[in-house]
Amino acid sequence: MPLKLNQQIIWRCIDLHVLLEYRWTGSGIIINAIKKRNGSNELSIKLMDRIIEMASDEGDIVFDPFGGSGTTYAVSEIKNRQWVGIEIGPVDDIVNRFENIDDDDAYLNKIRKNINCLITKEGLKRRIENRWWTPDSVRKKIK
Repeated sequence: MPLKLNQQIIWRCIDLHVLLEYRWTGSGIIINAIKKRNGSNELSIKLMDRIIEMASDEGDIVFDPFGGSGTTYAVSEIKNRQWVGIEIGPVDDIVNRFENIDDDDAYLNKIRKNINCLITKEGLKRRIENRWWTPDSVRKKIK
């Protein structure tokens, strides 16, 4: 028996895909190449922050069945979400992460501060120091 799908639902899914693709293109989010916690598949805090912001509201429950290094749990906690997680392996990294959750919170605040900024102050400083392209007017204003 062939599966009958409502064409309107299909177009909504295509539109949603295009919308999500647009929102994520050029986001600068990558999986961590250098892991802080060996032995676990550590996800980027920046990535999890964006996913949790887009997919939930404060007070919602976030479920992660593969705890790993606890990135999802930590970001959920920082974002005032309730969370439920499962990890069958060692949980030392997760416990350690929660003992030092202020570090993750400070990092997220730093990211969020520049979220809609094309060139951050630090980036502009590096551009000038490395003689990368910057408008002359910007150089004059900084000096």
